[in-house]
Amino acid sequence: MEYLTQIAVRWRDRDDAGRTSELVDATGGSVLFISPGIRLELTRDLWLHGYWQVPVYEDVNRLQLTAAHNLMLGVAYELRLWN
Repeated sequence: MEYLTQIAVRWRDRDDAGRTSELVDATGGSVLFISPGIRLELTRDLWLHGYWQVPVYEDVNRLQLTAAHNLMLGVAYELRLWN
């Protein structure tokens, strides 16, 4: 088992309503995420990994309808064509 850490920043400007009457006041902002994770080696060529993404800093416009935390799970396989 290996321990992983990922740092991610997301910055978005406010959405553009275009020619609609949609409200865009509660869109956009900046968020800094720290994501602890693990990777498990199942075989020589197959791994499982997962990250738990936690926001540590938020500067957003009003209340936004997003998840408080995110979980990412994945599988990786290495196809060895030559040794």
